[in-house]
Amino acid sequence: MIIHERAFTLVEVLIYIGIIGAVIISFMSFTLFISHARTTAEVRQEVQSNARTALDFMLERIRGANQINEGASVFDAHPGVLALVQGGTNRVFSLDGNGTLVMAENGNAPISLTSKKVKVSALIFTNLSQQGTRGNIRIQLIVENNFGKDISYEYNLQSAASLRQ
Repeated sequence: MIIHERAFTLVEVLIYIGIIGAVIISFMSFTLFISHARTTAEVRQEVQSNARTALDFMLERIRGANQINEGASVFDAHPGVLALVQGGTNRVFSLDGNGTLVMAENGNAPISLTSKKVKVSALIFTNLSQQGTRGNIRIQLIVENNFGKDISYEYNLQSAASLRQ
């Protein structure tokens, strides 16, 4: 008596290989998509965090200043420079050669206000002060990622503050 064992045919093997291959490719694509989405979210978070922190820091210093040093400031142009006087402290906000926002006090070495992971692509200060009123400064700030060309993201902020005198 001959016993016929049930085996897979060539067509069944090819179908199973195709299904397994499709599942593996789908899983790999999903993993790459999630990885890219995570990286994009990290870039956005880094850019937005740096922009907000830098803008808030400058606005706080403007509000605490006694006067604007208009002669040392550059208004309505990129890269702008803002020179403030608070008591005996002279503060200057500007960009360094790498697009990092910096603040120098009393001529000392500048302190970075943004990280090396981001670049300030636009920094414009506008003097909104009217004759006989306290100083009022508008800041326009565009910050972009400095991670490379794979993911590009920029964040545009604008705000104004008045000296408290």
